[in-house]
Amino acid sequence: MKKRCLFLMGLLLAGVSLPLCGGSAPWLTEVNSIDVGSPIKHGRGTMVQMGGKRYLLVKHANSPRIDPWQEAFVYPTDTYKLSLLDLNNNKLLWTRDLGPGIVTGDWYCPVLAFDLDKDGDDEIFYVDNERPKFPLSLVRSVVGLRAKDGKEFLRIRMKKYRVGTPSESYRFVLMAGRDKQGNGILVFQNGTYDFMDFYAYDREGKLLWKRVIPRDGTPRASHSNTVYDFNGDGADEILWGERLIDVSSGKDLFVCTEDGWDNHSDTVLPVFDRNFRCIGIWTGREGKITPDREKDQFRCNFYDLTGKRLWGKYRKGHMDRGGAFRFNAAGDKLLWNLEQPGSWMEGKDKKYLVEFFDCRGNTVKLPLELDYAPRAIDIDGDGVSELIVRAKGIYDLKGKQLFRVQGNRIFSGHIREDLPGEQFVYGNGSKVVVLADPNAKWSTAAKKRYAHPYYVNSMKDCGVGYNYDNDMGGI
Repeated sequence: MKKRCLFLMGLLLAGVSLPLCGGSAPWLTEVNSIDVGSPIKHGRGTMVQMGGKRYLLVKHANSPRIDPWQEAFVYPTDTYKLSLLDLNNNKLLWTRDLGPGIVTGDWYCPVLAFDLDKDGDDEIFYVDNERPKFPLSLVRSVVGLRAKDGKEFLRIRMKKYRVGTPSESYRFVLMAGRDKQGNGILVFQNGTYDFMDFYAYDREGKLLWKRVIPRDGTPRASHSNTVYDFNGDGADEILWGERLIDVSSGKDLFVCTEDGWDNHSDTVLPVFDRNFRCIGIWTGREGKITPDREKDQFRCNFYDLTGKRLWGKYRKGHMDRGGAFRFNAAGDKLLWNLEQPGSWMEGKDKKYLVEFFDCRGNTVKLPLELDYAPRAIDIDGDGVSELIVRAKGIYDLKGKQLFRVQGNRIFSGHIREDLPGEQFVYGNGSKVVVLADPNAKWSTAAKKRYAHPYYVNSMKDCGVGYNYDNDMGGI
């Protein structure tokens, strides 16, 4: 391991750039193949815990992923199904068809796993349409299902919330956390770009608090979010865009406003140090710059846990994806953002541009040539990230292709507790297939990651928004 890290560091310092190599690498080994009864054109996976064991919940449809933006909307050709899989015994436990009232898209139907009633087992929550004959109805409910059988036990009809453009109105988010007494709080949210409405409920469906954040010159939302006790006070906080919200009260603990940002971000995620302590927040901004504040704004920002910007990069560009990954087994991180081609971006050509930084803001040149966003996965369990590059394969940080992979990923993470490393999950026809490195080995660093509350929380919210694509490489 020491030789590998020294070799990589030498390449980084030398600025060597190695191309991603071709298809001579072996295929990842199939460890599960479970038929869910209908083709999977679009799917998302989420971890569910019952009886202390990990299960995989898959939201799937034989229909494309549909975005709420009116210029990206297409007619759905199928309905969403929820299927719970026991990977240890290679069994489909149950499937529930959510019906024709829900459009098959990440934002129309978030799915979250959380133990709201504190009985030791997760429940499953999703946003339903109360008027199924009208798929674009705004009469919505939050539905709770028992994980053991998929049966409904809770239905909360939403109070009236603000209606905006199609892209605004159909972006629903579910989040959940605990107060200082350990009580579960379920949060429904609507509104990403303009007004942002929040409703928080207890395990009986009683409203605890509600909040509207108007268009007041402060940061808007992001396309990913997470819930964790960031400040160590015993209660969880919501990392929502570039603000931290107390899940118990809905009040802001800080808002990153020192540069006057009043638009939205694509990626916002926490970054942890070697001792698994959160040390900062990494953001990549997508929304357009406020014209009279341009000189004070950056597209990539790294904040401390008080909302103070430690450093920023680039004053123009559409940062469409972003993330972090583990540079070595000790847990040092590299951060990245991807600049999307567009007429108002800083770059001159129309290629995607991936930039890497260390946590001090120094640009790092990896020995990789990337044409799109890489995602982190520790496939061999050594505590160092490998990179998923589209459907080309999995590569180490020296640019070597380790494995080829089939299909489009619907989930990745440590879902098979009996196997070392993280696994790659994709849909193949009507089957959910789990792939793993047959030579993976357990490491102390990996075990600590898998047991960490932030890692566990993140595995359970992969069916909400673009959280599935916001890898756990930051821890």
